Amino acid sequence: MNKNRKYGLAATLFSLLLIIIIILVNMGVDLLAQRYPLKADLTRNSIYKLSDYTKNMLKDLNKDVTIYAFYSKAYENDSILEILYRYQRESDRIHLQVVSPEENPALSLKYDESNAGLNSGTIIFDCEGKFTTVTEDEMSNYSLYLGYETELYAEEKFTESIVYVTSDLTKKVYTVAGHGEDNAYEMRNVLSQYGYTREEISLQDGIPEDASILMILAPLKDYSDTEIEVLDQYLNAGGSLFVAFEPSAKGLDHLTGYLSEWGITTTDEFALEGDTDKIAFNSSLMFYATGAGHPLTGDIFNNQYLVLVANTKPVYTQSVSGVTVRSIMSTSENGYVISVDTAEDGEPVQKGTVSIAATAEKENGKIAVFGSNLYFVDSLFNESDLANKELFLNALDWLNNSKVNTGIRPKSLESSILTLSESQTNMVIVVVVALPILILAFGVYVWLRRRHK
Repeated sequence: MNKNRKYGLAATLFSLLLIIIIILVNMGVDLLAQRYPLKADLTRNSIYKLSDYTKNMLKDLNKDVTIYAFYSKAYENDSILEILYRYQRESDRIHLQVVSPEENPALSLKYDESNAGLNSGTIIFDCEGKFTTVTEDEMSNYSLYLGYETELYAEEKFTESIVYVTSDLTKKVYTVAGHGEDNAYEMRNVLSQYGYTREEISLQDGIPEDASILMILAPLKDYSDTEIEVLDQYLNAGGSLFVAFEPSAKGLDHLTGYLSEWGITTTDEFALEGDTDKIAFNSSLMFYATGAGHPLTGDIFNNQYLVLVANTKPVYTQSVSGVTVRSIMSTSENGYVISVDTAEDGEPVQKGTVSIAATAEKENGKIAVFGSNLYFVDSLFNESDLANKELFLNALDWLNNSKVNTGIRPKSLESSILTLSESQTNMVIVVVVALPILILAFGVYVWLRRRHK
């Protein structure tokens, strides 16, 4: 074999080997990318990034969850699917299937209680036959005024759905009626969206055994001795009670007297805020709460989220043997208390930090008491800058012995405009345009000189 043929064969073999190596490396990189995708979330509000709460929840999963993303092929939402893929990558227990409702109508009808077929964009979470549905409208907030989506609720909804379908705990809420209570109209959507079923009951008829939580919302009339006895039996048997007062209600001596046996007392007064930095809408009756460290609040106050309170009664705590009593929220140290009759114009009855929400635990029984039902209304639930909805849901989770949400917030979808001054604009032109052109021109000049030497 001559020298040229020898070199030619060696070059050919080397080329083939190099091609094979490139193919194998490419296949390996592709497999690694599928298993460990290298993606950076560069969006303004990290809309794809999962919170630590979600990651910890997925890490602790002990049941398989199948997620069906129903999308017509021409209308897949890449942003939502990217978030779902991230759930799947965080846990081997999550199994995502993208399904076309047109191509698989039987599966669509299986999860549609109306038998009309699921709309494209609907996400189903199924665990051993227990399932819940998240519609496209529930994943974001659409502003009619602006004409586009302003916030994304996807992670919040998806995580709550997984927690719901994998939980063995029932989530049945009963609201007490018969004393002029709030009918919980503004809370119903939130309750149903997060897996709670709700019914009204009269304490005269007793409390059903399947009650996860009993809610007393803004009663105007006092409870009888018989009703208090029913309430006492329920709590001593391990029940959970959520109480939110009507701020101006008076004469609830039986109810407040019973709560005082658990170390929580309220009075016919208003708690006001004296710190101007915490006052809202120029009214001392409306202010941003100061949080105390408590399992119920999770990271709401640690992350400096805002909880707006309005027209609230004070909720005091006192030591009672066998009961663990803790304050959840308060005014600042500049708070004060006035009589309901004199409202904002009256002389303070008390000055200093005023507790406005508290919890009590005795053996298996739990109580969470809030000074006003006005903490929990739609107008506050729908404000992304406020954490009132998170506080409400956390209270229910704490009472239901579920894992409390510690940090899933709506993600802003609003774009921001970068405004540059004249000097900044000139600097961008120099760095981005002029400097590269000068470097290129200098390189061409040097190349031409060397070529003609």
